[in-house]
Amino acid sequence: MIGETLVTNVISNLILQHKIDRWMRLLISCMMSGLVTLVGVCGAGIITHIETGSNPNIALVLGFAEGLLASAAVVFNLWRRSELTKSIPLTVPRAVEQEETEILRDQGMITLEKK
Repeated sequence: MIGETLVTNVISNLILQHKIDRWMRLLISCMMSGLVTLVGVCGAGIITHIETGSNPNIALVLGFAEGLLASAAVVFNLWRRSELTKSIPLTVPRAVEQEETEILRDQGMITLEKK
């Protein structure tokens, strides 16, 4: 009896730790992917707008807005593809979903996995 309870507790704890680990990996993946996308797209957008003759202040705002939208699309893509979030409803503006498709297609976004 005591041995069975101990084994059951160990197995339950391992399952719980595995789920927590998977959630932490998803959250870190979303945060880092969002940050890298925000900074990269924002910087590229600012440079592009300045090179085309835009006012630097306007270039800054437009680059930041482009970075935010790209970041939202990337995080949305990760969230939607995760097995952990399959049963969790998520409401997003249609523009984010459309932007996700466009960014993944036009920008050639890829998913890098460390092994």
